[in-house]
Amino acid sequence: MKVLIQDVQSERYAAPGGTWTPAPREAQDFRSSRYACAVAQKEKVLRLRVVLYFEDLDYTIQARRWHGVSHVNTAAFGA
Repeated sequence: MKVLIQDVQSERYAAPGGTWTPAPREAQDFRSSRYACAVAQKEKVLRLRVVLYFEDLDYTIQARRWHGVSHVNTAAFGA
C-alpha cells in the first residue's frame, strides 16, 4: 500500500521532485497517513487529500476531508 497526496481539483498526485502526475503508480509514497497529512497541512492548499493506493490491485481509497485537509482513520490501517 502506498500513501499518496492528491490535488482534488486536478486529480493529480504529488510526485518526487515537487512535480504532479496523473498516475498513482508514479506518485511519491509518503509511507504514513500521518506524515502525508502533515505534509499536506504544511502546503496550506485547501484542495489536497490523502489517498491510500493498493498498487497490486490498482485500487485507491480516498479519505474524507476535514478543515481543508483530508484525513484517514489510521487505526483501521495500522499506520
